[in-house]
Formats: sequence, structure tokens, C-alpha cells
Amino acid sequence: MVKSNKVYHLRKGLLVIVAVVLSITLVIPGFSYGEEYDPTEPRDYNVEQDSVTTEQPSNNEEINGNTTLDLVQESTSESAIDVVPETTTETTVVTTTESRLLLPTKAQNNPAFNGKNATRIPIITYHRVVSAKEKKDKKIKKNSLFISVSVFNKQMKWLHKHKYRTISTQEFYDWYTGKIKLPKKSVLITFDDGSYSVMKYALPILKKYNMKATFFVIGKNIGADTNKASSRGSYHSAGLDVINQTIQAYPNFEFQSHTYNMHHMINGRAALHVSSFEEQKKDFTAMYNKYGFTFMAYPYGRYSQTSIDAAKASNVKMAFTYGKNAFATKKQNRYAIARIKINANHSMKKFYKWFK
Repeated sequence: MVKSNKVYHLRKGLLVIVAVVLSITLVIPGFSYGEEYDPTEPRDYNVEQDSVTTEQPSNNEEINGNTTLDLVQESTSESAIDVVPETTTETTVVTTTESRLLLPTKAQNNPAFNGKNATRIPIITYHRVVSAKEKKDKKIKKNSLFISVSVFNKQMKWLHKHKYRTISTQEFYDWYTGKIKLPKKSVLITFDDGSYSVMKYALPILKKYNMKATFFVIGKNIGADTNKASSRGSYHSAGLDVINQTIQAYPNFEFQSHTYNMHHMINGRAALHVSSFEEQKKDFTAMYNKYGFTFMAYPYGRYSQTSIDAAKASNVKMAFTYGKNAFATKKQNRYAIARIKINANHSMKKFYKWFK
């Protein structure tokens, strides 16, 4: 009799426990029958999920001969005066009777760096980028200035993979003057002359890897519209239409001066070797007045003391050379900063020797 009473009370206790457990499953979300509870999964609560960013390039952008950057259309007015601020906080409009150029006031800023400061920085230089089909042309194939889109992509991919920090001319200037520190793995990517081929083939790759670069353009060659229809095709200079579209769509790609009209030879000598101080000062100042450019690359990399004096007397903050292949350092003259020519026909091994 005692034994049966104990069994009775034991069973009654078990029934109470089962009832309690069942009631809990109906009250606490996530524990109901048939559903596995995941504590990281937001349910009916006001949970804000952090956005996730990645440095990996997008897989839905293809790089080939037909790829172009999807640019925002921007009208270009040719009737304006001096310098007029736009009503937006994103851009400033530099205008003259001949041009209208949108200059970004907000490009992407690199985060502050507190590590070991760079003592020298490679400034690599390109001129034209061509498709695989164009590169097969005998004249282009032998020309060291015409780099194929596939090779350029490999080089940018290598820099991205090895975590190089691409910088703007202003960031380089701030490093040079001691205002900021930059990591050892810093690089300034530049292009000379203003060929539309850079916009057509190189720009989508730079955008893919979220890289900064500077395009030194010749003022006289900047027309209202880019001529894409003639036999020269992508080798024509980029016009204001494409330049303004790029500034709007991707301000990390900046434009600076390659002089207004000094990119030519005079009796077999570079114009900057034989032009007077006043001629050069007038030319350099024109690029600032028309487009607001404050950095300059010397045509052919050739310059003289007169060029340096003219740059100092105009609105040029810093000038870059070309052709001697050396790292840029703080010991160099501010108006004679060294750059490295990237030979289009060199192997990847010769490319990354400048970085290893």
C-alpha cells in the first residue's frame, strides 16, 4: 500500500513537470515544438543588423574590351563666368567662356594611419590602355606606352591582393609636407596625356578594386565632347562630357594638369626647355583658371629651372617628372617629384619589383 502511494505521487509529480515544460514552450519564442532556436537570428524584435563591408572586388563586373563605366550624365554649359559654386555640397563648378568642369570637393578619404611611416612612395605612370585585339597591331605591340587591358587588370589585382593603399595627389602632398603619415604599402597611380582609352578600359578596373588614380590631361585637347567615332577611336582625348561624368560617378579618379599647350616639341626640343618664364607661367595659370588644377606633370618629363620658377609663381602646388624611374621621397624638390614608367611590354616580375 505504501509502495503504490509512492508510485502515485511520483507519477503526479512527473505530470506537473511536463505541464510546466509545455507552458514554457508556449511563452518563450524559439522553443516551440518543431523549430530550432537560433539566438543570432532577429525575430519580432527591433534588431538593427550591422552592414557588412568587404574588400573583395565585385564578381558581377566583367573586364573586357567592351566594358565601360556606367557614368552619370551631366550637361556641360559653355556660357559661364569665372568660378561659380554649385548649389550642391558635393561639387564645385569651375567655369570659363570655353569650359565647364565639375571638381569634386568630397572624394573618398583613406582612414588615418598610425603605423610606421613610409619613407618613399612609388608613383607609377601609364599612358594608354588597349583591348587585346588592338594590342595585336604591330605598331601598338611594340609601343611601350600601350598596355593591354588584361595586363593592367593583373597589375591592379596584384596591388589589391597585396593590400596596397592607393592615394590621391593631395594625400601625397600632405605626406610630403609632413601633415599625415602613410603606410609603407602606399602607391600613387597616374596616367598622362588624357587619352579616352584610359576612361574606356582602365577606369572600370580601378572602380572594381575601389582604387584611386590621377589623370594628367592636356588643356588644349579637352573639347566639349569626346570623339569616339573616328578611326582613332579610344586614342582621342577625353572631352568634358566624359570627364564630368566620371567626376560625378567616381570622384576617386581625379584630373590634374599636363600643361595647357606645352605638350609638343619646338625645333626638336621639349617646349618647356625653350619657352620663356612668362609663357610657361601663363600656360600653367590657364589650367588653374579654367579647371582649378593645382598639381602638374611635365610633358615627356622634361622641364627646366624656368619651369620650376614658373610653377612656383602660378597656382601649382607640386609638379611631377617622368622617365628616370625612381621612388618619390621627401628629399626631392617639390616641383621635381620622381615617377616610375610602367613599360607595357614588361613581365609581372618586373612590375612588382618596385613593390617588393
